[in-house]
Amino acid sequence: MKMASISTTIFDELLTTIEKIGVDRTVKILQEAKLKSVLLNDMNIEFVLSTVSEVTSVSRDTILNGVIRNDERKIAIALCVYFIKSEFSYSYPEMTKIFNKDASQLSRYNTIVECTEPLSKIDFDKKLLGYFKKIKLLITEKKLNNGK
Repeated sequence: MKMASISTTIFDELLTTIEKIGVDRTVKILQEAKLKSVLLNDMNIEFVLSTVSEVTSVSRDTILNGVIRNDERKIAIALCVYFIKSEFSYSYPEMTKIFNKDASQLSRYNTIVECTEPLSKIDFDKKLLGYFKKIKLLITEKKLNNGK
C-alpha cells in the first residue's frame, strides 16, 4: 500500500468512527490507546499508578481521565507526577502523554508535593504526607526487590 492510500484509509476510518460514536468518544478512545501503548512499555509507570490508586483509593481512571476537582484526585495526580519524575526520571514532556496535561500543569502538581511542609497542620497536607510515606515505602521495596 502506498503512503497516500494509507493516509486516506486512516482518515476515512477516523471520519466514519466520528460519525458513528461522536468526537468526544473517538478522542477518548484514541487517548486510551496511546496511554495503553505507553503503559505496556513501562512497568514503572504502571506500578506508580497502581500504587497511588490503591493507597489513595482514587481509581486509575479518575486519576488519568477524571474531571472532578476534589482534593483526593489532586493529591493522587500530584503523587503520581512526583514519583514518576523523581523515582523514575521522567520529564514533564514525557509525562504529558500519560496524564493528557501540559508540562506546566504537571509541574504545578509536582510542586504540591515538593512544597508540602512536614509539620503542617492543614488537613490536605497531612493527608498528602501520609499517602506519600506509604507510597515511598512501596516504591523503595519494589526497587530493592528488582535490584535497582
